[in-house]
Amino acid sequence: MMGIHTDEFYFKPQLKVVNDEQIKQIHAATLEVLERTGIKITHKSAIDLLVAPGAKVDGDRRVRIPGWMVEDAIR
Repeated sequence: MMGIHTDEFYFKPQLKVVNDEQIKQIHAATLEVLERTGIKITHKSAIDLLVAPGAKVDGDRRVRIPGWMVEDAIR
């Protein structure tokens, strides 16, 4: 029958552009950028949501998010 498949016979090709180690390096670099450089957020409620658990805000609304906050959010 068309349209029916089982896991045993279903083949889904995968393209892997980066390996697991490269994914870890990208993640670590992203955490560093979020913590050191931060991101500019103009929405006051969004800033409040990030500051409450521990993010820091500069006068120009640049929010620096600690790596542990990102990791907690991922978990």
